[in-house]
Amino acid sequence: MSQPSAAWRRLPEAVVLDTCKFLDAASMGRLEVCCRKSLGDGARAWKDQMSRIHRGNLATMPPKKFLAAHTRAQALYPSTADVASVQAPFRPNKSVSFDEFSFTVVVTYNDPITESFHLAAFEYMRFTGNSDEIRVTHSGELRDFKYFAPLIAAASPKAQGQSLIAPWLREAAQAPSDQAASRFVLWSAPTLTLICTRRSDGAAIKVAVFDAAADDALHTYNLAHDHDDIDNYEHSILRFDYGPLLIKLGHRGPDDYMSLKIAFDQDTGSVEAFGVKVYAGDDDSAMSNDMLYKLLHARLNESTRA
Repeated sequence: MSQPSAAWRRLPEAVVLDTCKFLDAASMGRLEVCCRKSLGDGARAWKDQMSRIHRGNLATMPPKKFLAAHTRAQALYPSTADVASVQAPFRPNKSVSFDEFSFTVVVTYNDPITESFHLAAFEYMRFTGNSDEIRVTHSGELRDFKYFAPLIAAASPKAQGQSLIAPWLREAAQAPSDQAASRFVLWSAPTLTLICTRRSDGAAIKVAVFDAAADDALHTYNLAHDHDDIDNYEHSILRFDYGPLLIKLGHRGPDDYMSLKIAFDQDTGSVEAFGVKVYAGDDDSAMSNDMLYKLLHARLNESTRA
């Protein structure tokens, strides 16, 4: 409904505005849209309503913005004395959207023979907590990333880094054993940097930096099953197990860290997907996507003020 009803138009302005006290922020917004034309002298009515509230250091805020802020703040007031039991809303990992961010993965390594330095960038990827959204096909069949990681990004076959890293990954995957492959990777001294860019304003931050791959860096297994089930080798996985989190805020522990996995085709060396998991360093528990989302936002905001 975008037009106010006739009954609403007949209400006195004081009654109309007093109704706002009982609405949450979202409902108040809808009410304003519906009733914008019903207040008569709207500017005066808003100011009269605001004059009844102590404004503190929000006194310079425009009347309508102040009343909206006041409503949001009131929505957070406790309704019982048991304030400790009131938990922040929890969003399951799959429901947290990271679409306002774009992520870049930069991998560097040294050629074990020539010792030349190489850099491969996979730029501006979309991460998601819903593995069903990852559409990667191999030989006409859709890959299954159900158990890969809490956050997954599909790598574009056209990414600049594909042709630069494929020969190295292919050579590693062709080693006679996972142990030999891991030794080859470690001799190459790979590093990885994860960068986040906010799409709305272009703000960019480093999220984590890995100065080495995992000790058992490379192995293969079937992503459609649990990691203990390796009967069907479909992928090769390059793992970076410990990258200190660079987006920590004051209340976070100093040892929060990230692990990152690269899934690639062992025959071609083509990167198919990146998987991310973040840990709280105090007890190594997995950090929720909701918390990671909030940390990214806060750190990006901070970066624009520097």
